[in-house]
Amino acid sequence: MRQPTRTRGYMLMETMVAMAVLSIGIVTVNRALYQVLLTRAVAQDYTVARYFLEQTIAPYELQPILVETVDEGTFGEAYPRFRWDVRVDAIEVPLPALPPELPEEMREALEADFRYMGRVTARVHWTRAGTHYRRTAVTLISADRIWIPEVELAR
Repeated sequence: MRQPTRTRGYMLMETMVAMAVLSIGIVTVNRALYQVLLTRAVAQDYTVARYFLEQTIAPYELQPILVETVDEGTFGEAYPRFRWDVRVDAIEVPLPALPPELPEEMREALEADFRYMGRVTARVHWTRAGTHYRRTAVTLISADRIWIPEVELAR
């Protein structure tokens, strides 16, 4: 007489373990692919942001005279996640030590010119997958290109 064997339950258990291992592998691969796609999209956003920075700061660099101001805006309906802001301000420049043999007229001219410079700061902000990103570009402009009212110059 043959004795009964327990192969039926063993086959079911083996199949369930194989399915669990396969499921874990699929979830891991899926998460890795999601991360690859997100990284690619963020890299593309940084490229677009760089072009937007150039587009935003160029009009200010091309103006012959700038006034201290703060502007902001968007890039239209084609890029609703992106926005920009620009700040033009004067920054004080410390006067370096001048040589004592420098003529008085030249010393006065240098002291008058070294009071300030202009600074243009442009920022592009955007959101991707719930995370906020920002790129910034700063350029300095000479003192003769930024207009500051005489009241502020007297300070």
